[in-house]
Amino acid sequence: MEIHKVDIYGSDELIEKYGLMIPVIAAGDEEIQYGQIHKESLRKRLLTINK
Repeated sequence: MEIHKVDIYGSDELIEKYGLMIPVIAAGDEEIQYGQIHKESLRKRLLTINK
């Protein structure tokens, strides 16, 4: 699994899509978590995706 950090302020499209939700953790087209990130639940979710 690769991790990419994206600065949404470089894209009007991303600001419109994610503006009030940042930070956003996504895998492919699926938003896994946004707003307040909960490390343990994020870790568990990423482990299920990586299988």
